[in-house]
Amino acid sequence: MARRLLVDDEAAVQNTLRAYLEVEGHEVRTAENYDSAISWLNSDPLDLIVTDVILGKRTGLEILKAAKKAQPDTPVIVITGQPSLNTASRCVKDGAFDLLEKPLSQSDFIDATRKAIKNIRRVKKRESLNERSKVARHHLGKELNKRSSENALLIKELIKSEKKYRMLVETLPEIIFELDKDFRVIWYNEIALKFFGYALYNRSLLSFSSSGSERDETIAKLCLVDHTSNHPLLFKFRAQNKLGEERILSWAIKSLNKPSGETYGFIATARDITERERAERGARSS
Repeated sequence: MARRLLVDDEAAVQNTLRAYLEVEGHEVRTAENYDSAISWLNSDPLDLIVTDVILGKRTGLEILKAAKKAQPDTPVIVITGQPSLNTASRCVKDGAFDLLEKPLSQSDFIDATRKAIKNIRRVKKRESLNERSKVARHHLGKELNKRSSENALLIKELIKSEKKYRMLVETLPEIIFELDKDFRVIWYNEIALKFFGYALYNRSLLSFSSSGSERDETIAKLCLVDHTSNHPLLFKFRAQNKLGEERILSWAIKSLNKPSGETYGFIATARDITERERAERGARSS
C-alpha cells in the first residue's frame, strides 16, 4: 500500500484531499504544520508528499527542501493558491515533482498523484536494475559503460527539468524574459510576445524603453544589480505595445548564478501598471 503524507493547515482542504486519496486505496498520513510533517519524514518512509505552501510560521517550500534531504527519491507535490515566479522557481530548484494551483478538481489532483506514484516506482525499479547492473559490470569490467549510461540519464533529467520550468512560467500572468549577462533576451514567454507583438530574441532590455531619459535611468539602475541578493532590483519605464500604445511597465530583475557565485544571466519580469498609475495621479490631483 502506498504511504502518502498530506500537509495542510486548513481542516476542510485537508479532509477533502484525504478523501480523494483514500478513494484511490492509499494509506494517508496528515500533518497541519512543518513540525508534524518533519516528524513523519524522520519516522516513516513515504511514497508521496503533498503540501500546501502557506502553513503559518513555516512554509511548504521548507518541507520540500527537508524532504529532498531526508527522502530524496520521494516525489513532492506543492499546492498554492497564489502562484508566482518565485514559488515556481523554488519548486524547480528544490526538486518538486509538480506545482498545482488551488482550487483543485478531484480529477486533476488524482491525475497528478498517480503520475507521482508511477514516477517513484520507475525510480525504484531503475535503482534496483542499476544496482544489479553495477555488480554485473564490476565483474565483467564494464564500469566505463555504466558511467556513460548514468551521464545520459542525467542529461535527460536536466532536459525534463528545463521543460517543466518553462511550462510553469508560461502560466504566470506576467511578461517574463531570460537575459544573458549583457541583458539581451535569450528566452521569453507567450505573455511577452502578445504584449510586444514581434520576435524578441537577442534584443537588449533597454531597447524596449520608449523614453530616452528613462533608458538612461535604467542603465544606471542595472549597474546596481546585487548579484548576491535574493531580492530583485525594481524599476519601471514606458514601452510601446503591439498597438503602438505607450504603457508603463513595472520591472523586477534578479541575477542567475552558478554554484561558484558567477553570474551567467538574469530573470526579468514585468507588469503593466498603466491604469494603476493613472488612477494614482487622478487621486492626487483631486
